[in-house]
Amino acid sequence: MAGGSRAGLRLALAAVIAFYGVNGRRLTLTNDEAYDLIIDVATGHLDSAEQIARRRRSATEPRRQ
Repeated sequence: MAGGSRAGLRLALAAVIAFYGVNGRRLTLTNDEAYDLIIDVATGHLDSAEQIARRRRSATEPRRQ
């Protein structure tokens, strides 16, 4: 994968983490699991909103205050 593409994937993951943080949630995935999720979405392996939402729901928890 080209450097620009990897940067885009890192940006996508950062956006997900920021979105959850603003909404009082935190991502609980390991680095490898987060990478796999982003790759699965980017390559079309997960291509429906419901599939993506299901994976993300199981990978978050309320943020500790």
